[in-house]
Amino acid sequence: MPHTVLYSYGFVSDQVTQAIVSVSLFAALFCMTPIALFFLIDISAFMYQSMKKQMGVLSKATVPHVA
Repeated sequence: MPHTVLYSYGFVSDQVTQAIVSVSLFAALFCMTPIALFFLIDISAFMYQSMKKQMGVLSKATVPHVA
């Protein structure tokens, strides 16, 4: 009898541990997603701006009468 009680307790604690881990992972993902999205948007905007600047410099250097 004590063996089965210990086993069931271990099983329950395992389930609880899994639930806690999954919830904390989900919370971390939920908290990180806006930050990651903001960083992605920021980086892509910065890259786009620098690319546009480089393209503008290139077009000015190659085709002066267009600029």
